[in-house]
Amino acid sequence: MSKKVSIIIPCYNQTKLLERNLYYLEQQTYNDFSITIIDDLSDEDYPAVIKKFPNLDISYIRNDKNLEAMGNIFKSIFYETDSPFKISLHEDDVVHPEYLEKVVRIFEDNIEVNFVCSLAKWFKDDTDLSAKYSTHGNIGKPKILGRAEFVRQILVGKHIMWGSVVYRTNILHAKEHNTQKYMEIYNVLCDRTFLISLITEHKVALIDEKVMFTRDHGKNDHRFDAITEDNCFNLMDYYRENLSTPLNKGDLKLFLRFSTNILLYTYSS
Repeated sequence: MSKKVSIIIPCYNQTKLLERNLYYLEQQTYNDFSITIIDDLSDEDYPAVIKKFPNLDISYIRNDKNLEAMGNIFKSIFYETDSPFKISLHEDDVVHPEYLEKVVRIFEDNIEVNFVCSLAKWFKDDTDLSAKYSTHGNIGKPKILGRAEFVRQILVGKHIMWGSVVYRTNILHAKEHNTQKYMEIYNVLCDRTFLISLITEHKVALIDEKVMFTRDHGKNDHRFDAITEDNCFNLMDYYRENLSTPLNKGDLKLFLRFSTNILLYTYSS
């Protein structure tokens, strides 16, 4: 019998981080979930880590070839499952202990919501994570947003964590997605545009609180090194197209402020 939530974890050579992730998944107040590990042809022993968690329902698959980070993340998002809800959880991130319970309730109470997401709380190491996790608060009521409203949240600086997104599985199966196109046009910035494309005429639920614990990569974070000017301009065009049509004064001001900031960031980098 399928679980209510499928947790798909794309992995590559970070077994210690996966072990930490699984440890915290055992703390979830909701247990109707299964876990699938997608190993992107690693050198490290992931099955040995899985054996340490006999109480979790974990399956393991290993890619035939290395898909690299973005490719493996998209594979995890579209990985076939019978569960009604699915999350592609990054192996170095940790979720709030009540997150899955809260998310399932949001879906059940809001049939128009295609996915649920949250903001990120950054941590530096295990000690920092333990301190922040132990002082977590309760998760409040989410914001139910349409496409333009979701874009506005991004433009005002809300850091929506891709690894926090729980999808209705049927919306992923019902629509064709050229993920290679997203990566070519937006590079690693494609996560936001991909999410916006899923909203269509429906809604998204944003938990406007930092309930996703995300590892701070610090100076070792080179994910954005390959971003080009074209990627940034393409991203700005996409945001503009998904705001009010024509742009009202509020959206125009918001868009221009965001565009200025991203251009300054691009050229300073």
